[in-house]
Amino acid sequence: MKEEGAERGVSPKTTDAAQDLSPGPSSVTSGATDILYCKQAKTLLEALGQCIHELTVLNAEQFRAVVQGDLHTQRFDDLIHSASQRKNAAKCAYLEHLSTHGCSMYRREAEAQG
Repeated sequence: MKEEGAERGVSPKTTDAAQDLSPGPSSVTSGATDILYCKQAKTLLEALGQCIHELTVLNAEQFRAVVQGDLHTQRFDDLIHSASQRKNAAKCAYLEHLSTHGCSMYRREAEAQG
């Protein structure tokens, strides 16, 4: 069984400190934002959160490697670029869903409408 980060060619030690960056369940619930979401919007938001988390972890790992004097930090460049592209795609999918489906509204607006 591979440790997290091993498949990216990154030291597994660097991913441990980033585990506390993972979004908890409250980050996508309507109670935390007071916004109502349909199931698909929640799924897309969770996917966006995961992409942001992965990008943040890679940036933190690269920074840690630089601080530790690693001379081969360019190995992170393609990984960060790819993670950034996935994050942008997830963001576009989420925002497109909200704009076309119209499922996101503040709880107060929903209660006023009926």
